[in-house]
Amino acid sequence: MKHDGCEAKTRMRRFLIDAGGAALAEFALSASVLILIFIAIVDFGIYMYERDQIAKYGQGLMLYITQHAPDIYYDRLTLASITSAVTPATLGLTLPNVGAPTIAAGCGCASGGAISLGAFNNNPPKCNSSNVCNAVEPESAYVRASLTYNHRPFLLPAQFLPTITNQFIVKIN
Repeated sequence: MKHDGCEAKTRMRRFLIDAGGAALAEFALSASVLILIFIAIVDFGIYMYERDQIAKYGQGLMLYITQHAPDIYYDRLTLASITSAVTPATLGLTLPNVGAPTIAAGCGCASGGAISLGAFNNNPPKCNSSNVCNAVEPESAYVRASLTYNHRPFLLPAQFLPTITNQFIVKIN
């Protein structure tokens, strides 16, 4: 009759020596880490894509404003007409839930001087040509568009992929 203590030690030795399932366990541990890294890379790529789309949206806004700059002076260009004419859909962009741009207009000097921009409330900036910047250049009119988009990350905390905010300023005269 066998001794049960010896048989238990023999089974334990065989279990410790047998490496049949070790590769599967190692793969399961390393695959989960690799999947998390892959999701983080995809999330960062989506963030960069959305950032690029916001930049294209701002460029489209500024192009529309510069093409219609004379209309600003004849009070034919309103905030509603700008935001309805230039949307992510009209530019062929695929950004869901983009808020309306904040548009401001004002007068100032581009060369180091402060440009005071007020809300674009359908009263275009009427710059005083007698105001001179750097004793040479007259004061100019500027329009600024600010865009904000909230990226919703899959995996990474929001601190790593912050809200996308872009500002575009264009001189219109």
